[in-house]
Amino acid sequence: MAIHLLSEVDFSILCDSLVSATAATPPDVSAEDLLYNIENCLDELKKVLTVPPKSDASRQKIKEGQVTVLGDEYKLNNSFIEETIKLSDDLNLDETVAATLLIQGQQLSDRLDRNTTQSAIFIFHRSRLNLFQSLRIIFSAILDENVDPSINVVLQKAMDLILHDHEEGAYYQACLHAMSTTRSYIHKLREKEGHSRTLGHDRQPGWNDWVEDLHVQLRFLTGQHEALATILFCLAKHKRATLSSFKKMLESMGAFEDYNILVAHHIPPVYALITMLCSSDTQLSFLQVINLHRELWGMYQDTRASNELADVTNTLDYSKDVYQPAKRALKEGAFEYMLAVATDVGLVNDLDINRDNLREFLQGQAKRLSDAHLLSEEFKKLVMNQFEQFIDSFIANMADILKDLKTKEEEVVLLQQKDFELDLERFFFIISYIYYGRPDAALTFWNDPESNLYGFLMWASSNLTPLMATVMSYMLASFSFGEQCSAHAHKFLKEEFAPGIARQRRGNNYLSWGTIFQKFEQYINQLGSTRQQLAPTSLYRPPPPPIDTTEPGLETTLIIDAYIRLIGRIALESEDARTWLYERNASFAVMDALFELLEKRTPSQLLASIFSTVASFLAGRKCLYAEEIWSAVDQWAFGSRPSPTAIVATPASPFSPTGVQNLESIKHSIYPAEAFIKLLVALVSPAEDGLNDSLPFPENLGSSTRLSGIDPYVDFVMRDVFRATLWQVFSRPKEDLNTASINIGTTLGLDSLMGAGLKKNEQLPPPNPIEPQSILRSNVQSTCLQFILACLTSFNEDLILYAKDSNISVDMAIQSSSLRSYAKLHPFGRVMEHLLTEKCIAVLFEILRHGVLSLYKAPEGSPLADTVLMTIEVLELMCQLQSTYNNVVRPLILEDEGRRRDMLSLGGFSSIEDAFLYSLDIAVCLGICVEVGDAAIATAALRLLERLVVSPTLIQAPEVSFGRQVKRNRILNILENHPDSKRVQFGFIHRIEAASEETGVVDLIKLRILGLLNASLEANPAEPSVAHFLLGFEISDGAVDIGTVQGGIGSGVSLFHSILDIVMGLDEKPSNVLEYENTKCELKNQCYNVLRLLWKSKLTTADTMYALRTNKFLIMQFSQETLITPNTLWDGRTFRNQGEFMGSESVNTLCWFLDRRSSLFDYIGLEIRQLASQGATTTVTTYLSTLLGNTITEGAPVANVHILDLLDFLELEIPQTAGEPQMQWFKDVDFTAAQKAYGTVIISDINSVRSLLLLKKKELEKQGRMQPAQEESIQKEMQAILDHAAVESNFRLFKQSRVNCLKAWTQLIEVILENCEFEQTAKAPFLLQTLQTILPKLEQYSTSDVEGAQELSSLAHFLISHINFDSTTFGKGRASDIANDRLYQLFRVSLRCIQSPLSHGRLREDFYNISYRYLKGMTDLQEKVGATIGTRHSTQSIKAAGDRLLEVVCTDAYAGEGTCKIVALMLLEELVALGMQEGNTYVVDALVRTNFLVVLVDTIHTLVKELYNSAVNATFALIFFKAATGFLLRVAQTRSGAGHVINAGLFQALKDSKLFQVDPDLGIGFHDPQSISKYYELVLWVLRVVSCCILSKGPQNAQTMSMGRKFLEENRNVAINVFKRHANIGGTKVEGVGELRELTEMFVLLMSLTGYIEAREEAAERLWHS
Repeated sequence: MAIHLLSEVDFSILCDSLVSATAATPPDVSAEDLLYNIENCLDELKKVLTVPPKSDASRQKIKEGQVTVLGDEYKLNNSFIEETIKLSDDLNLDETVAATLLIQGQQLSDRLDRNTTQSAIFIFHRSRLNLFQSLRIIFSAILDENVDPSINVVLQKAMDLILHDHEEGAYYQACLHAMSTTRSYIHKLREKEGHSRTLGHDRQPGWNDWVEDLHVQLRFLTGQHEALATILFCLAKHKRATLSSFKKMLESMGAFEDYNILVAHHIPPVYALITMLCSSDTQLSFLQVINLHRELWGMYQDTRASNELADVTNTLDYSKDVYQPAKRALKEGAFEYMLAVATDVGLVNDLDINRDNLREFLQGQAKRLSDAHLLSEEFKKLVMNQFEQFIDSFIANMADILKDLKTKEEEVVLLQQKDFELDLERFFFIISYIYYGRPDAALTFWNDPESNLYGFLMWASSNLTPLMATVMSYMLASFSFGEQCSAHAHKFLKEEFAPGIARQRRGNNYLSWGTIFQKFEQYINQLGSTRQQLAPTSLYRPPPPPIDTTEPGLETTLIIDAYIRLIGRIALESEDARTWLYERNASFAVMDALFELLEKRTPSQLLASIFSTVASFLAGRKCLYAEEIWSAVDQWAFGSRPSPTAIVATPASPFSPTGVQNLESIKHSIYPAEAFIKLLVALVSPAEDGLNDSLPFPENLGSSTRLSGIDPYVDFVMRDVFRATLWQVFSRPKEDLNTASINIGTTLGLDSLMGAGLKKNEQLPPPNPIEPQSILRSNVQSTCLQFILACLTSFNEDLILYAKDSNISVDMAIQSSSLRSYAKLHPFGRVMEHLLTEKCIAVLFEILRHGVLSLYKAPEGSPLADTVLMTIEVLELMCQLQSTYNNVVRPLILEDEGRRRDMLSLGGFSSIEDAFLYSLDIAVCLGICVEVGDAAIATAALRLLERLVVSPTLIQAPEVSFGRQVKRNRILNILENHPDSKRVQFGFIHRIEAASEETGVVDLIKLRILGLLNASLEANPAEPSVAHFLLGFEISDGAVDIGTVQGGIGSGVSLFHSILDIVMGLDEKPSNVLEYENTKCELKNQCYNVLRLLWKSKLTTADTMYALRTNKFLIMQFSQETLITPNTLWDGRTFRNQGEFMGSESVNTLCWFLDRRSSLFDYIGLEIRQLASQGATTTVTTYLSTLLGNTITEGAPVANVHILDLLDFLELEIPQTAGEPQMQWFKDVDFTAAQKAYGTVIISDINSVRSLLLLKKKELEKQGRMQPAQEESIQKEMQAILDHAAVESNFRLFKQSRVNCLKAWTQLIEVILENCEFEQTAKAPFLLQTLQTILPKLEQYSTSDVEGAQELSSLAHFLISHINFDSTTFGKGRASDIANDRLYQLFRVSLRCIQSPLSHGRLREDFYNISYRYLKGMTDLQEKVGATIGTRHSTQSIKAAGDRLLEVVCTDAYAGEGTCKIVALMLLEELVALGMQEGNTYVVDALVRTNFLVVLVDTIHTLVKELYNSAVNATFALIFFKAATGFLLRVAQTRSGAGHVINAGLFQALKDSKLFQVDPDLGIGFHDPQSISKYYELVLWVLRVVSCCILSKGPQNAQTMSMGRKFLEENRNVAINVFKRHANIGGTKVEGVGELRELTEMFVLLMSLTGYIEAREEAAERLWHS
């Protein structure tokens, strides 16, 4: 059996279902489905702990060259046998299993983008990992109280089945053995890598791919080892372990020589075993527990000490058995090791050099894990939970040790001794790291003031040594995350204790706000006196008496730093504390103290904490303090001239005459610079109201000393810090970092960075994301990018659009003084100016280049991922905003002379697309980010790629080829030819094939991929595009073909196939209830859009149709269609409840469903047309059967929906839109600026509407027209407007989708009738059934929905055109009656629709055609079979319609547009003929009453004149002339009618037209070689009318005869010319003038009727005789 997907063999379906079932309540997977998945994999779950070893029997069987895999027999060649034996040796695996893996790897190698052996190893490790993870979830979820009870029952049953065959403790031993096996695999791979490096393979081509594959295996194995450790932990919790299990565990741990990740994995199971064996419900007796304790103590001590314990009694001695061993463990580094573990698993990720240095000092010899990033978040939480229990138990049961540690340290401090233990500080630090960022866990310390934990805090905060106070502050800061915890911490420091708690304090030296503020004041005073004493004095004055000039020691500085961090944490989390600390109602002004520290040139160790704490006061309602903080910061940065001794040898800033010494002083230190930028981020972040109509700083900031604004701060971030993070600069030795920001401007240029610089980058290894320097660089870049994003996102470019296109006074409405000032002063302009420079672009692109190499190695929570994400977002915003910058903002800046002078003179790009042209490999990086990045990165990368693939600069870039300029798709070229092109392709494949999640994140990525493909295909449909490459097409010389290489469509594994699999397998209504889900409908519709663009494009239509036909796309998709009703649920809402439905997202779900169905109809029509043109009648017949409700299969036919039933969506009646809401405040607002095009309709952008309303509201406020008491009414009116805009937009979207679907359905019906061969008796019933289906809606829509009526009328016209009016259809019997009834009903509906006030010319034209076809057909039928009932009914219907019908038809016949005029005349002609047939003159009389005949006759006169005008469409004019004369001919066939025509002025009109005065040898001015022939045609049509009139009036009408003779006499020359040409008299016969015989005969007839010859002879005789 062939394997198509990795999920078929790697057990990911089981693992995913377990995750879905246990991660949410209620679960996303039912208990029945979960049990089914578990039972299917139960054997594998039982066997996974044991790897079948190599065996001689299996090897011999493989050498025989035959193996059975999944029921299929395979014959093996020698090469495959060798690979099998090698794989078996490498993995110590049974040979038959190795062969199975190789066969699976061979079938999945294309999909995995690996060779066969690598794929086999990948499948082996991944399968085991998924099985281990499944076991982990089964065993651990049972312990989780949040798991659904039904799921818990299934998991309990699964655990019992898995453990059923194992004796007590046996399964635990098997897990231990599996861990040992996994460690041996890891050890073997590490030895393999080391050996290869020793041999120099790391310098050979292909090394990176090889080592990357090896690291993938290591990650799989590490994950397996971790999962097994968690399983062991759960087994202990389930009491499925024994004492021997514990001893085996300790024995295996004894083999470890150093602390590594594998050792860390043993921590939870060891804790769990100890808890199990020593708990109150243990199976061991107290004596056994004591003996176990002593046995372990003996194992830990040396042999002599062990022997001393041999004679102890069977009682537990606290001092010897507990206290002393604990002290011994502490002395030998227990807390140091625990601190290292806590650091590895903790959530601490912010930059704090002081804390990190102190922690490393206290950590001693215990080092952090080098591969801690491989620890999963679940495992870290497990370790932290165990540490929590340890901390709780240690505080409760080992208080004596803690007290002893504190007492001894206090004594050491008092005695001023140098050497002392710091275990209490380590314990505090362990707590700090374990509880950091975990407010729920920290609440256990605060909730109960009577608890041991709260008592510990009280005790720990008293009588603190300096180092204790520092670490205690860190610990208290960790307990202050979250609003609730920070409030508790604030009360604790304010000493607001419960009654009686304060008595627990002893002494005055305890941690409180008062103590902290007192220390602050002392430090500031000491720092101030020191700085004053160090200032230089006059050289000629004797020095003053000596005073104490001792600067604050490092110990004191660290205490102050910790206090500042504590203040910042509490202020950040608690609004009450923030207000209390900021306002001066406290005894100490914190903000003043912080800036006083800055002014006094505080030590650099404090700068970062000061900036961070100042930033914390901007949390929440930052507008309260932002302006004051801005002023304080600006005064610190620019306010005072530096003292002479503090002058730094750096160039002065052009923004300040005094220089920017303070900014210069911090740019050389990474930590202060990073913290200061974070402060700037807090200051410039967008406001909460979302309008962003104000500057993020006071408009006059700095105006007294420099140009107002924050350009110097932007330059500091962008030029001095961000550019210095280029790896070539940042990776220099530390002594060079101080000059990095200065040298970068002179040492690195565009050539070095993008040309030769790239070669240097290739030689310089990229940063390792787990190394401290790389992490530090990523943190700095992340902070800079936050600042950049804040500046870009806080700029509202829509304000410029609103000022131009709305009637709101934007200058008055916005908070800034004017829109001009807003655009000019906003940091957006300066940031964009920097971003478009070569050096900033180089940093941005380098982040992406290094990111794709390091993202997969980066630990969870690494700043690298955030940095890559924000870089992509910055580039996307640049693409979005660069037009506003170049066209609006930059010209404004250039107008300001001062700011123009300060603009950057560095080289740069005019647009971001130009930058991409120089670094096209960034497109490849973005493609790789889709694979290696998390969901956010993948989504952002896809958004940016979508912009790039439609940019004309990149997809139509000019290029000189063979001496001529051509346009090439540069993005496509780089993606095709890059070494990582296949990686990009398969990255997209893996993303699109990922299993969907309830959260919708995976589906969002899929939608982004599909959006990218659609945008690329639509951008340039006639040319190959990036979408074709990604989908798997082969592109060559501008042509597109099915690619057969890896990743190509022809290989069977491609993005095209993945999308097709989604379409074929995705059910939009996965539940049993008829309910359609939003995401699934959108996803399927987007897939259809991609396929539709492919089958419609000339480049790919043949290949796409072939591929879809091969996959039986038509039959599979059509047979899956289901009917919908007004009660169908769309995201939980029915269409019947239109009020709620139209204002919700359910409208989008319905629209996507209809759009998807439209695409299906479109495909079916195209498929049938193509096959019919190719003569594939059998396939077309099969398709027709499916469309008519029966799918022909190998067995019996299968019933499915009928094509006519799929008009079900018309039952969803378009609701009547509610009128505009009553508006008082916003009635004059022009919302045009908030409108946008979506397809063929215009809808409102709700965010823009909201912005316009907010602007108008602010305008009203500034005009004084709005009072605070009116706020509520204004808010209600705003909400009503927003609701109306949303409903109106949804209404238009739904109407558009419904019309498009109806159009596709009608076109498909036409294709079926034109191209499918019906049985002889089946076509007419299908036509009539179709008519019956559409008639009710046709009549209804003619008065309510013109667009829908247009589509149905066109189909009705098409249908009646295909009906044969013969005896077969309209003979005798029920079928004939039905046909008569249907067509008569259609005729009546047409007559009513013609009179509809909503109808237009195009719509009425269809109804004219229908009516004409019906009347003509029934007339012909009467002539054939003699039936008259149809004509009688027709006459009655016409009379019933009244004069209004004829008025409309006459109006169109005279003044209609296009063919509507002609069809209207034809209908009138047929109506006149019907009247003649029945002998009534109703129609003719009506025409006479309306003077239509007069108007029409006059039209002949006018039309002949117009034919002389070359601008007139001669062909259409001739057709109308023929129709008009034909109508007159029909009217003139009766005596009364002829009289009406003559009386309408026929002869005078002909005379006035001067038609017969034209030179017959030249013809009329048609500018056509056939002009003479057409002229004779005109004459013939006129003569027919004249002859008919004379003939109908009869010879007895002397007046008519006279008029006829007069007509002939006046036009005698034309008649003579015709006679001569017909007789070939007067020269050779002229060709190309048409058939003259009929014209000659018509002249002869007219002369005979009028007696023209005789009258002329008589006149001649009278003249002769006279």
